[in-house]
Amino acid sequence: NDTAVESVEYAVAHPATEPNCNDSTPYVIKPYISGSVLPVDLGATDACPVMYKTTGATTLPASSITFGRGTLYVPGDLLITGNIINTYGVSYSSINKIPNLGIVVKGNITIAAGVTQIDASLHATGKIKTCDSYPSVACAQKLTIRGKLAAGGGFELGRNYFSGSNDPAELVIGSGLIEAFPPPGFTDVSSGAGVTQTVSNESNPRF
Repeated sequence: NDTAVESVEYAVAHPATEPNCNDSTPYVIKPYISGSVLPVDLGATDACPVMYKTTGATTLPASSITFGRGTLYVPGDLLITGNIINTYGVSYSSINKIPNLGIVVKGNITIAAGVTQIDASLHATGKIKTCDSYPSVACAQKLTIRGKLAAGGGFELGRNYFSGSNDPAELVIGSGLIEAFPPPGFTDVSSGAGVTQTVSNESNPRF
């Protein structure tokens, strides 16, 4: 079962009407246009979590998020072309105001060479690729992801960063936010109810 996708698709089919979300309809649904920057506040006006829904293959540019829980749902492939950064250091009126982004993709997630930081949990039914160019000579920068990763088609780790000090080319740092306050569609995944198949594959050598 691809639980995150099923949960997201159910939420999309049963949207709440802003700002009246509640336990039975806990998400507000908003459209997302490919290539547009995510809002600084992901949440709705009453701090309800938001499901941002696209209509197909999507490009996600650099975005800075200060407030809100939200999920970007892409029924196609996703290309991430810029850093997705959570900015902290402010006070929050509720747990829903803490920045927490989940990305669910019914396809592949590809991360462009210039991206160095993604503060989000990524779930793809296809592959998660950390470089958009092969051979990946252009992907010589370290990539840090703060969140959970799941890929039904496995991972293509294409970064060729080398520092000489055992610094990894791809660094994934788990976030407790996905467990404590999961964004829309990630509740079953964070509880362990979802089962995701991963496929091992050979990575590029680090010379």
